[in-house]
Amino acid sequence: VHGHGSKDVMRPHPSAPGTMVRSREPVIVVDFALSVLPPGGGGEIRLAAVRQVLVDLRDLGMKIAKVSFDSFQGASMIQELTEAGIPAGRRSVDRTSEAYLGRRDAIEERRLTMHGYPPLLGQLKGLIHFRAAGKVDHPSNSAKDVADALAGACANLADAGRLAWSDSDGVEVVASDPGGTGLPGRLHGGTLRLA
Repeated sequence: VHGHGSKDVMRPHPSAPGTMVRSREPVIVVDFALSVLPPGGGGEIRLAAVRQVLVDLRDLGMKIAKVSFDSFQGASMIQELTEAGIPAGRRSVDRTSEAYLGRRDAIEERRLTMHGYPPLLGQLKGLIHFRAAGKVDHPSNSAKDVADALAGACANLADAGRLAWSDSDGVEVVASDPGGTGLPGRLHGGTLRLA
């Protein structure tokens, strides 16, 4: 995901009902999405293989601005990627709906461009916003790993600074730990099965 310029949008003023304010927001481009699956359709994802994919992408010339993980168990990956020269940190999209609402705003304001990656589109269509709890989740028979990655990448891009959009060409790669297992469940494609 990268910023590609910016766009002026009109939004409701947060403390003055009925008043609109102009805001400069990033135009977001999703370069690719990638679902990471464990070898053989079960078992554990090899973290070393995920790390190597990221290093290989960087070595092939992809500018990686940040890799983020949504749980404490990602600490070793964050450390190893940082040591390899790839900025990494934490970003949770499960505690509040803020990241998802930012992504939704980008779609509604026509500031998000992405290809029709079926796993991502299917997950986006199945999301449920629990307003009272302030969270976004998925039905019990589905997943939201790739959708979480997109929401996290958009939020990280927004955090990078409103003035940098026109010059940003870094790629945001987001990994997660959906079950609290310490295993990343998504990256920003296609489906990558790590043997």
